[in-house]
Amino acid sequence: ERGVGDREVHLKQLQDELKAARDQATRELERVSGLTAGEARQQLLEQLLTIDQFAEVRAAVDEARHLAPELPLFAGGKSFGGRMTSTAQAQEPLPGVRGLVFLGFPLHPPGRPGTSRADHLDEVAIPMLFLQGSRDQLAMLAEIEALCQALGPRATLAISADADHSFHVPARTGRK
Repeated sequence: ERGVGDREVHLKQLQDELKAARDQATRELERVSGLTAGEARQQLLEQLLTIDQFAEVRAAVDEARHLAPELPLFAGGKSFGGRMTSTAQAQEPLPGVRGLVFLGFPLHPPGRPGTSRADHLDEVAIPMLFLQGSRDQLAMLAEIEALCQALGPRATLAISADADHSFHVPARTGRK
């Protein structure tokens, strides 16, 4: 059995291999499409959403339901994980899930405000809780507030003052 250190080394190697594969795919897409690196990366990300990766979300929900059938079931995730979960829910409701919880929902790329990444939320019929930092560069405060307003009573927004996308706050606030 491998120890914790071995597992960390393996995960780091896997992370490096995935990054190299992403970079290679980005360069190839740039070459054949004429897109910029950022546009190519975004297109690859969008294509990943079309792969049956939602099977992983559904498997996690099934496992949680199996492990604790007596507890209310909520699904969600941090950043892209929340977006994957909400997209899976929009495509086909996750059995037994009572609501979705998002930790830093990625509404748009940094510096490019917009809400198209949230269009699928109109199809989500269960309650959604958005936990966002007020300085989140992937969800400008005015836009996430407007989105939650448009979603109506299904959406609740909780703002962490001075927090960024990773919920870090500046040292000057005196909070950690």
